[in-house]
Amino acid sequence: MLLQALDRVGDCVAAVDRQGRVIYGNERFEELLGARPLGAHLREWIDGNALLREDTRTPFHFEEGAVERVLRGQAGSQEDVVYLKGPGAPQGMYLRWLCEPLLAPTGLELGALSILRDVTFERAQSGSLRERDEQLRAALDAVDMGTFRWDAAADVLFWDEHAARIMGLTRPSPGRIADWMARVHPDDRETLQADTRKAVADPAPFLFEYRVIRADGRVRWVQAHGRVLAREAGPVKTGVIVDITERRSAEEALRRTVEQLTRSNRDLEDFAFVASHDLQEPVRKLVSFAQLLERRICGVADEEARRYLDYIGGGARRLKELLDDLLDYSLAGRDYKIETVALEDAVQDALRTLQPRLREVSAAVDSRASGRVRADRARLTLVLRHLVDNAIKFRGPEPLRLEIRARREGARCVLTVRDNGIGIEERYFERIFQPFKRLHGKDEYPGTGIGLALCKKIVETLGGRLWVESAPDRGSAFSVELPCAQASRR
Repeated sequence: MLLQALDRVGDCVAAVDRQGRVIYGNERFEELLGARPLGAHLREWIDGNALLREDTRTPFHFEEGAVERVLRGQAGSQEDVVYLKGPGAPQGMYLRWLCEPLLAPTGLELGALSILRDVTFERAQSGSLRERDEQLRAALDAVDMGTFRWDAAADVLFWDEHAARIMGLTRPSPGRIADWMARVHPDDRETLQADTRKAVADPAPFLFEYRVIRADGRVRWVQAHGRVLAREAGPVKTGVIVDITERRSAEEALRRTVEQLTRSNRDLEDFAFVASHDLQEPVRKLVSFAQLLERRICGVADEEARRYLDYIGGGARRLKELLDDLLDYSLAGRDYKIETVALEDAVQDALRTLQPRLREVSAAVDSRASGRVRADRARLTLVLRHLVDNAIKFRGPEPLRLEIRARREGARCVLTVRDNGIGIEERYFERIFQPFKRLHGKDEYPGTGIGLALCKKIVETLGGRLWVESAPDRGSAFSVELPCAQASRR
């Protein structure tokens, strides 16, 4: 019964006498090492297979094995790990070879009992875990990140060498939470202690940013994040820590730059508003008196004097146009009323304003602009009016055709105004959106060159963007992208 039971186990079981001859081997033993007659020396089983040491390179010899050590009288259990590749294990396998003295009931030593157990899977798992641990350590080294673990109940805090360097810790791990807190900046210590107490009571992930003072007196910003693990003995706080001083410095520099730019833009807008507003009155007087002078000397002045008056009047009128446009541009970033706007309504508002000019040039307009956006309706209408007005102004020799379409792209709506006008070279795509940057002379095409700059400023203030697609003699397509309005729910 005992022998039958041994034949059913998955391990190899064999017994040898004091001379090393096999006096018993179960079925698994013969299956793995090959059948041999009982009484043959165990060396014959070993030499008949590719049996290697654990390194899989060095041959394994019987004289060096656990069986021989037991037979020589070494006390206690003996163990080897060997690698077998033979007829019974064509793919190769690792075996743990355990050997103990085989004793008679009287205590007489009869030989040795061997058990060979397949540990290939265990080694693979162990190797995989070791490899993952090495990969994790390499990743932490690459990003200069440290790890820590705090047993809150026992107040035992472990940290690695990276965490020690980042925190400025000089004593070896483990330590106590007080050792960690001693390096925290006094202005941040109380907050961190309170946050730590909250984190221990809450299993949710935590993220802290605070300053530390290193042994050399340098102050550094660090970020610690991780989570608290619930254990029977008490919570364990585990996580990683990284030096974020450079990031915080960059963020602070960026914040200051944004503040300076915001202040500069505000100052420029205020200056443009005041300048354009305050210059309106003298310009109006210049235009008015030029007109009065022209009427007064109409029948007296010669042709040269009238030409000079035309120069004065024309320059004054152009200056007034520039001041009006500058005033509009300075006000473009202020006092917005954001609401849900139907695109078709804004398009029709713009088209109605320009209807006389559209009829004058016999324009064909095809508008299908469904959809709703979050915008200021008056400002959006102004943008569309400028885009349609540009299409009229820069039309080609063929009758003007305007196509207005809208489409949805995720959470954004795109409205496109397409024409068949003279088009624009790609190298000017950015220039046309800059204030007072004209591509044509004022005698060739009227205007101040601020219309598209005004449109761009309005659209960007609304949280969108404006761009053009065009080519010479192939028309232009101006697209306005804005946030879509969410559909109402009932």
